[in-house]
Amino acid sequence: MKKIKVYFATVLAITFWGLSYIWSNRLMNQGIPVEYFLPIRIFIAALLLLVINLVCRYDMHIKRKDFLHFLLLALCEPFIYFFCETYGIQFTGSPTISSLVIAATPVVALGAGVIFFHEHITWQHVVGMVVCLSGLVMVTRAQPSTSRLFVFGIIVLILAVFAEVAYAAFTKPLSGGYKPTVIVMYQFFIGSIFFLPLFLTRGMENYDPDLYTC
Repeated sequence: MKKIKVYFATVLAITFWGLSYIWSNRLMNQGIPVEYFLPIRIFIAALLLLVINLVCRYDMHIKRKDFLHFLLLALCEPFIYFFCETYGIQFTGSPTISSLVIAATPVVALGAGVIFFHEHITWQHVVGMVVCLSGLVMVTRAQPSTSRLFVFGIIVLILAVFAEVAYAAFTKPLSGGYKPTVIVMYQFFIGSIFFLPLFLTRGMENYDPDLYTC
C-alpha cells in the first residue's frame, strides 16, 4: 500500500509539472508578464506549504549554519530555474519541447553525481539516459522551430537544467535535518524575495488588468 501511495503521488506530481508548462504558455500568450505571474505563483505555493507545515506541526526552525544553504537553494530554484524555464517556453514557442529539455535534468544530474559525489553508474542509469535522450531527439526533430528565438530558448532552458542540478546539490546537506515541505517552503519564501524587485518594476509596469477582464 505504501508503494502504491508513493507511485500515485509521483504520477500526480508529474501531471501537475507537465500542466504547468501549458498554463505558463497560455498566460504568456495572453500578454501577462513573466515577472508578474511567476512571483505570485511562487508566493502562493509558499503560503500553502506554510499551512501544511503548521497543520502537521513540523519543526520550521532554521539552524544558523544552514542559512547560506537555504539562500543558495532559493537562488538556484525557484529564482534562476523558474525564470529560465518560463522564458525558455516563451522563446521556443513550444511547451512540449521545453518540458523535454527540462526532462534531461536527470542525465546532467547523474554526470554531476559522478564528478562531485563519486556516485556509481548502473545499467539502469544507462538505460534511463538512452531513453531520455532518444525521446528528446525524436520529438525535437519532429516538431519544427516555431520561433526566431528558438535556439536562444533552448540555451536558456539548459541554464535551467544546470540550476536544477545545483539545487539538488544544495538540498543534500539539508535533507537530513528538515522535512521536505519545510525545505521547499523556505526556498519559495526566499525566492519570492529574490523576485520582488522584478515584480515591483517590470511586472507591475507591464501588467494591465483591463486587458484581461471578461
